[in-house]
Amino acid sequence: MAKKNSMPKDEHGQAVQIMSLSDPHDVDGSTLSAQSNPIDGKIVRICAVGADIRFVIGTDPTATITSNFLTANSEIWCPITVGDRVAVLGGIANIATVGE
Repeated sequence: MAKKNSMPKDEHGQAVQIMSLSDPHDVDGSTLSAQSNPIDGKIVRICAVGADIRFVIGTDPTATITSNFLTANSEIWCPITVGDRVAVLGGIANIATVGE
């Protein structure tokens, strides 16, 4: 079952624009393209840890030097199909599912 993507609410019942992260894991694509675990949600957070990386999302992805670029120590939140993976090349990425 996919993770729930509901935002927490403040004391007035208004959504607080923050989401919880679950199932974080590092993917080391320092020398070759490496894949994450399957993502059990509809949004994924990708964080480049210490180096620029290339990444791609899919059912059996392989990141290449022309894949999406993410600068060192930055993050991006992307929509994803449940069960897809993130492939990384050029460094280490911390991958987390958005939701509880």
